[in-house]
Amino acid sequence: MKPSVLCMFGVASLGFAFAGKGLWASAPAVGWMLAVFFFSGAFFVTLKNRK
Repeated sequence: MKPSVLCMFGVASLGFAFAGKGLWASAPAVGWMLAVFFFSGAFFVTLKNRK
């Protein structure tokens, strides 16, 4: 998967973390965890694809 797509998922997860606060008590924690996962995935994919 392209790093830009992973970063978009990370941004969407951050949006979920902030917007879902009132809907679900664990939304901020889950959103931040997913954001860290997607951003780190994008970083490692970028490193792997470097030549």
